[in-house]
Amino acid sequence: MKLLREYIREMLNEQNVLAIGMCFPFAAKKAEEWFDSHFEARKGRAPKRHPDLNNMDKFRVIHGKVTNKWKSPPKPVVHAWVEMGDLVFDDQTRITQPGGIPKDVYYDMYQPEVVKEYNAEEVVVNCTMKGEGPWDTDLLDVMHHRDAWMKESRVRDYVRRFLAEDPARRQALAKDLEGAENWPTKTASRHRRYQFDSSKALPSGRVLKKAFHKHADQAFMKSLTTVHWADNPDMIATLLKGSSKDEISTSAYLPGELQDTYSGAYGAYGLEIKGHISLLANNMDVINTGGQSDPDYPADDSHRTKSSGKNKGVKKTYIPSAYASDKDALVVLDKSDWNPQGSDVGIYNNEALVDNWSPVAIIITNEEYYEDGDVDKLEAYADNLGLEIKRTKGELG
Repeated sequence: MKLLREYIREMLNEQNVLAIGMCFPFAAKKAEEWFDSHFEARKGRAPKRHPDLNNMDKFRVIHGKVTNKWKSPPKPVVHAWVEMGDLVFDDQTRITQPGGIPKDVYYDMYQPEVVKEYNAEEVVVNCTMKGEGPWDTDLLDVMHHRDAWMKESRVRDYVRRFLAEDPARRQALAKDLEGAENWPTKTASRHRRYQFDSSKALPSGRVLKKAFHKHADQAFMKSLTTVHWADNPDMIATLLKGSSKDEISTSAYLPGELQDTYSGAYGAYGLEIKGHISLLANNMDVINTGGQSDPDYPADDSHRTKSSGKNKGVKKTYIPSAYASDKDALVVLDKSDWNPQGSDVGIYNNEALVDNWSPVAIIITNEEYYEDGDVDKLEAYADNLGLEIKRTKGELG
């Protein structure tokens, strides 16, 4: 039965007509930032508009389709991205290339098909009236194609029958959040079903992690490989000197996947750890845990920190019903939810919080780009602690 569930999910994935990740919200946010820096509302006077406010040579949002030409066979998917002059900004590459990608490189890699172009003001207005997109009828039709296909197909009956376990888990988790006194997001606005509040990160995190622990498939969680990625060897050393009770952020991989990864979302120096997974999301942005060094991160309870280590919170919280959705599951409760962002290009942008952990191995990747002496440092850490050295061999997708 489990194999049949996975087969059905694979068949649905083959439809490949849904938008990638958080691309439309990402593009909308970039447009809001551009608008805010180029438009000034003045009380009792006409607003002040910068000449470049709607200059599409300087800033434009594009809705269309992109194709991963390394996929076999290549298939176009609905997508949104931002072009600022000769640079492209994309949710899929915002971690690895926060300063943008040269336009010619992006167009060669993803072979984009431009369907609609918008200036910043058009995006802001459309977001207010219609949500974050897409707004083009043809693109919406493509995104709705799978739903229509399922309604017209007998496969829908099999999907309902064999995927029943997974929705039941998510619905139970959503019910727990609905009944939790400290869950901050109980209702949605017209255009937004989540809120971002750093001051409530720790209590929100405790509520979500409690529900996660109750409903997650613990056998699946124990099967995962978890790696904390860093920018340099010294960060690995600091982590090894810290408390293993402290909850830390990691990227999670299915058995055997780590060796084929290209790099980490936050660096090319990795520490594989084994511990208790307290929360798992396909996309780190849907939980936004931040870190203890964040200036706006609330102070943890001293007695809790002393007894059980520093806990991470959840800054971004959704209405409970959003966690029950069977499309793009916000948290991963079992194998059927597994769809980590970035896996198709070799850089996993998922997030697993892990506490009560112990180090397993030092991960070396892309060592040709390391500074002189970096590998020696990592090998010394491994030798001192009796850890294995692992090297990945993946390529950027």
